[in-house]
Amino acid sequence: MKLLYFALILILSAGFTSAQNYDSRLLKKFNHEELIFMEQNNPLKLKRYEYALDHGVYFAELPFGKKEDLPSISLNGDPSNFLSLGIDILNKNQYFKIEGTDKMLVVKSIWVLDNEMRQ
Repeated sequence: MKLLYFALILILSAGFTSAQNYDSRLLKKFNHEELIFMEQNNPLKLKRYEYALDHGVYFAELPFGKKEDLPSISLNGDPSNFLSLGIDILNKNQYFKIEGTDKMLVVKSIWVLDNEMRQ
């Protein structure tokens, strides 16, 4: 009987250690297994993605003469969340002209996000 209780406690504790420790909004891009793998093997990358969900994009005035130089984007999704817009974080800042406006959407680079997280 004691062995049964011990086994039950062991199983329950194992379940808690594999519990979700990531922002569920990341499930738009990654599946559960990928997020668990990232949490265990590259926690900085996971923290960067979580930080970028709320701090990864901003809006700015479109610089004069840059309307034709930038790809355009329609803001059908949540404009404050890069994943809802189908955009990924890259090694360089990304700039998009917002259709129907004189504004642009800026998606911060990995370097910018990492530096912001350090402060």
